[in-house]
Amino acid sequence: MRPVMTLEHQGAVQHAVLRDLAEVEALAPQWDALLEQSHCNRAFSSSRWYIAWCRYHPRLSPFISIARRDGELAALLPLALREDDGILDFPSGMCDYNDLIASPEDLPAQDSLLEYALSHASCNHLAFSNIRPDSICAHAAPRVAAAMVIAANLADEKNCFYVHLPGSFSEYLATRSHIFRKGLGRARRNAQKGGLEVRQLLPNEIAPSDMAELFLSLNLSRFESKSGFAPGPVQQFVRELLPSLFIEGKMAAFILLKDNRVLAMDVCMLGRSSLCSWNGGFLPEAARWSPGRLLFAAGIEFAMASGFKEYDLLRGSHAYKASWATNSRTIGKLEFNSQSRTDALARHEDKSAYCL
Repeated sequence: MRPVMTLEHQGAVQHAVLRDLAEVEALAPQWDALLEQSHCNRAFSSSRWYIAWCRYHPRLSPFISIARRDGELAALLPLALREDDGILDFPSGMCDYNDLIASPEDLPAQDSLLEYALSHASCNHLAFSNIRPDSICAHAAPRVAAAMVIAANLADEKNCFYVHLPGSFSEYLATRSHIFRKGLGRARRNAQKGGLEVRQLLPNEIAPSDMAELFLSLNLSRFESKSGFAPGPVQQFVRELLPSLFIEGKMAAFILLKDNRVLAMDVCMLGRSSLCSWNGGFLPEAARWSPGRLLFAAGIEFAMASGFKEYDLLRGSHAYKASWATNSRTIGKLEFNSQSRTDALARHEDKSAYCL
C-alpha cells in the first residue's frame, strides 16, 4: 500500500533521466540544495563528488533519475552505467555510504522516483552498493518492489564501526579498556615531549590545491602501491574534489606537525550528524608517534565540540577500528531481481511520468 500523501507534498511529480555530464553540472546547485534537506552524507552524496568521479572515469555513463514537483527538484538518484559489465550502480567506490537524495518526509517523491528508475533502466543488472539499513533506498525498496511485483534484497556485505558520542571525551574514555587508555595517554605524552602538535588544518592556512597534494603524498607514503589513490584517475579525482570540499566545509582535515612540518593527516567527511574518518596517511618517520591514535582522538574531540552524534570509522572490520568503536552497523548491496524487473518494465513501458 502506498503511503498517504501529506498536504505539503501534494501535486504531480514529473520524472526524467540525465545521461550527459553537462546536464548534471547544470543541475548541481539544485542537487546540493536538496542534499541539505536530506539525511545523506554532505560529501559522499554531493554533486561535486559525482561529477569529479565520472569526469575521470570515462567508462561510466551518467544515469541520474530526478523527480520534480511544481518545477522544484524533489528527489534524485545519482547512478551510473558501467560499460564494462552493464551494471547500474552508484559510481564511486570511494563513497562509503550511498543513497537516494530527498527530504526524509517526502515518501511519495522517494517511491515514485525509485519506481521510475527501475522501470526505465535498460541494463544487465541493478545493484546499489554501500547501502545503509536506515537509508531511503533500504526503506523504499520493499514498498516499491511490492508495488511493481518484483524482488528486492539488501545483502549485508561490510561492517562499519562508529563511536556514539557522549557529552565529554573523559566519558568516552571511561568506556574504553585500561590498555586502550594507557596506550593513548602514552602516545599523547610522547607527542608533547617530542614537540609535536595535533590539530585541525584550516582552509586559511594552506592553498586548497596544496592540501590535496599533501593528502596524496602522505597517503602514498604510507601505503605505496597498495594505496587506493595510486591510479592516475583517482589522483585527478582527488585534486578536483578535495579543494572544493575543504573550502565548503564538507570535510575536515586533522594533522600531526613537528617543527611546522606535516607528518600525518586524517581526512574526515561530514555527515548530517556525524564526522566520518575517510582516509589519511603519514610519513615513515611519524610511525613512532602513533599518528593514528593521536588523529582519531583529535577527530573525536572535534566531533563532540561540533555537536555531532557520531564519529564514524566507516568501512572495515580492522581491530584498531573496533578498539575505538562503541557501536557498529552493516552496509550492503541492494539488488533487484532481473527477471521480475523485465516483466515490470513491460508493464511500465508506456509510462512517461508517475503522477501522485
